[in-house]
Amino acid sequence: MLHLFTFAIFVSAALLFAVQPMVGKMVLPTLGGSPSVWNTCMVFFQAVLLLGYFYAYLVRKLPVKGQIVLHSLILLAAGVLLPIAKLPVNPDEIPQDGGLQLSLWLCVYLAKIAGGPFFVLSSTAPLLQSWFSRTNHASAKDPYFLYVASNAGSVLGLIAYPFVIEPMLGVSRQGQWWSIGYGLLALLLIGAGVSCWKRLVGESPSGTMTETLQTTAPTARDRLLWVVLAAVPSSLSLGCTQYMSTDIAAVPLLWVLPLLLYLVSFIIAFGKNPKLMVWAKLAPIAALLVAIPIVTYAKTPTIPIVGIHLAALLILATTCHGRLASMRPGTAHLTEFYLWMSIGGLLGGVFNSLIAPVIFPAVLEYQLAIVAAVLLRPRPVGGDANAATTPSDELALRRLIFDLACVLVVGGYLYGIHMYLSTTKTKFDPTSVQIMQAGIPAVACILTLVGVAKFGEGTRRFALCLGAMLLAGFAQMIFAGGNLLHIERTFFGVHRVFTDRQNAYHTLLHGTTKHGVQAVYKGALLMPTTYYHPTGPIGQILQEDKLESRFTKIAAIGLGAGSIAAYNENGCEMTFYEIDPAVVAIAQHKEFFTFLQPENVRGTINFSIGDGRLNIMQAKDGNYGLIILDAFSSDAIPVHLLTREAIALYLSKLQPDGIIAMHISNLYFDLEPVVRRLALDAGCVSYIRHDTVVGKAQQDSAKAPSVWVVMARNREALGPLGYDARWVKMNSRPNDPLWTDDYANVLGVMTLWQGESEAKP
Repeated sequence: MLHLFTFAIFVSAALLFAVQPMVGKMVLPTLGGSPSVWNTCMVFFQAVLLLGYFYAYLVRKLPVKGQIVLHSLILLAAGVLLPIAKLPVNPDEIPQDGGLQLSLWLCVYLAKIAGGPFFVLSSTAPLLQSWFSRTNHASAKDPYFLYVASNAGSVLGLIAYPFVIEPMLGVSRQGQWWSIGYGLLALLLIGAGVSCWKRLVGESPSGTMTETLQTTAPTARDRLLWVVLAAVPSSLSLGCTQYMSTDIAAVPLLWVLPLLLYLVSFIIAFGKNPKLMVWAKLAPIAALLVAIPIVTYAKTPTIPIVGIHLAALLILATTCHGRLASMRPGTAHLTEFYLWMSIGGLLGGVFNSLIAPVIFPAVLEYQLAIVAAVLLRPRPVGGDANAATTPSDELALRRLIFDLACVLVVGGYLYGIHMYLSTTKTKFDPTSVQIMQAGIPAVACILTLVGVAKFGEGTRRFALCLGAMLLAGFAQMIFAGGNLLHIERTFFGVHRVFTDRQNAYHTLLHGTTKHGVQAVYKGALLMPTTYYHPTGPIGQILQEDKLESRFTKIAAIGLGAGSIAAYNENGCEMTFYEIDPAVVAIAQHKEFFTFLQPENVRGTINFSIGDGRLNIMQAKDGNYGLIILDAFSSDAIPVHLLTREAIALYLSKLQPDGIIAMHISNLYFDLEPVVRRLALDAGCVSYIRHDTVVGKAQQDSAKAPSVWVVMARNREALGPLGYDARWVKMNSRPNDPLWTDDYANVLGVMTLWQGESEAKP
């Protein structure tokens, strides 16, 4: 019986974790990758998950046999909607405003695709645990250990989808196999229901509880703590992912590790022997260790620093979840407990995904979650000599003043040091700088942990000082000036504009990926740099005399700093397709970049803000002489821009003798085999230029190595490029993958498995 319940919960969680990425891949080609689409998907699935927990909470008042019958009927009814598959959509039916109407339409569409089965899966784990608690099994008095099986299933789903399912199966086949898994779950659930039916001990929850369970009815304070203890680790996990990809290294699939450790923290916390106080004692140390590289902006060595962040995440999340598990109520309130946990997880996710990008100019939610996790740690036994008594008003005030004084000392010192180091002409060695920036404040934070009878246990004081340390570092980055000219955050990430120490170049960074550089000294103001250098592949294409006459209209998917506009010297019309409005604003800001300033542009510049593939559909067929694709240099490849269907769309918008130029330089992905196969599939010729050797003089003019591909219907359309020895014809090979809207194995072209790529962005 126990094995049946455990396996059913395990399978349910694994299926649940695979639904969202699978459905996301289904809607991406139709709706694009805009924030409104991804945020709506996230909110929809979180809402249905919450609805499933709420349903499990509501049916608790029914007799168990009634619950089994009802859930079995809902299970079978939802199965009628299978398999999960992309439904045909008339483009005219999709709202074009991109606002509330699109979100509502997408919610209805998602409900049709996967709403019913996802609802069933959402409610399965709490219901099965509730049913198990009503049986005469020896472990029924405390069924929360089954939550470990649920999180283990989530771990399997998390790892299996990107590493096994997506590389092996197209989206349509994924839906078919997922439906088979749902059928297996149906058999397991019905079997568990029958087993429970036979071993019921009564129609009311067992009144006998183990000593580890809270034996009284939960209070409002308990419920609030459940929510907070679930929300903070959720926010911490997402914040850790965002911070590492924005400020350390934008590595593909890096998001898997924080989420994996987040799930592991549940497994540890709800296991048989979580050792809560051990994790609680480690929490301040972990928080302080991770604060040091944050305050010092340390990015290298990458692997040890990433390891510190991940270790701190595991310790802090386990501390919060361990306290949450220690507060679990009796089985009469089991489904309510999971409902409040679900609300907390939802709030943490909503805060990071929807609120933080709007209210913070950079990643600050991560630092706040670290401080909150420390504040929430359970106090070590005997940590406060006065904990048993309520302090007088005078003593409470004295403690508060002391805490605030510590905060002011640590925060004020750190901010002052930042200001001094950014303005002084005195040169310090790196070790001295790190000691001043982080070493001294870290020692001060450690001292605040000491429990002094007069001033109480030090957790709050330590957390506040740690917060001051982190906030002072954040404030210095935002307000202290230096090399940072501009910082802005959107739903796509953090954009920064820097100047170098000689104030010779302005650089646009998205996270850690360079998206444009412009010289700001006389004589080189409008010279394209980096991957767009005049001596590079795209420079050659746009300056080729025998091709210029065709390039009266040019489309560029991806704007960056607008470097390509510098080639608009003959009055042509350039249309930039850019998904992030903030990038357009930054590129047009004359204090940052001047490529797009009216006085520097001889032709016409247009902007189409939104998903490039969707927006270019609105252009007339045969409209462009050249389409430039420059959206593949980061750690997250927009796959829907590089599929068979996407290439067919681009070709339809080209003149008969038009050219597609693709920038495929990437540190993490080798896209050459993909492009080779796409060209063959489309009946086109393709040539590649590896411009990876950059001389000293070119380096001095900010040229960067790059790899570009040109594609056309025939060799003649390429003009001199087809006969230039620097451009090598691409001949498809048997193992080249064909990416389609249904299937694309991104993992198969990762250079992490093959060695580094030639051109690094």
